[in-house]
Amino acid sequence: MIISHQHKFIFFSNPKTGSESVRLLLRPYSNVRIVTFPTRNIHNPFYSHITPKETREIFVSRKWDFSSYQKFVFTRNPWKRIVSIFLMIKRLDQSNQTTFKDWLQTIDNQGIGGGGFDSARWRKYGTYSIDNYVGDGSGKFLVDKIFRLEDINDCLMPFLKKLNLENLPQSIPFINKGSNNENIEEWYDSSSRKIIEKLFHYEIVHFNYRFKK
Repeated sequence: MIISHQHKFIFFSNPKTGSESVRLLLRPYSNVRIVTFPTRNIHNPFYSHITPKETREIFVSRKWDFSSYQKFVFTRNPWKRIVSIFLMIKRLDQSNQTTFKDWLQTIDNQGIGGGGFDSARWRKYGTYSIDNYVGDGSGKFLVDKIFRLEDINDCLMPFLKKLNLENLPQSIPFINKGSNNENIEEWYDSSSRKIIEKLFHYEIVHFNYRFKK
């Protein structure tokens, strides 16, 4: 995440939605130290993939006005995003013999999310649906803007200019950009596609996502 007190914005780093590139872009405007989940403490409680709900609680405890900040986040085609999370799990644990289809049966769009240790918040939140990631638990969203990663080149820079950020670069510094999982049809059969349709119903309906061959 990125917090800017000067420019009054918060960027939430939803896992596997291009967040590292956006964090790199916004880092010069940050006023708050962001740490890893295991190293957070009372002085540095904010960590990379923290949810808006957790963030609001910290703001309240510090008597900061959460509502006065412009808050934004990205979402992504769920079929591609879930493959990306799985590939990251396999890269970090090459001894893991679980197949994609077997793993898919164990994930949730809230709660345990993508499984693994609770400290691996990128994995846990990596399979949260966007409504669960940014929600307060009662149906209210705690962000002002949700952008599609697929639209980042058209939406991000105009939005940042409205925040009056100085010295913005001419282009977005993309990092860790993979193959975009273009051959996702190789990962799914009809039953596994339906799992995604059920878990990520909100994204599919509200952001017009489709399984593309």
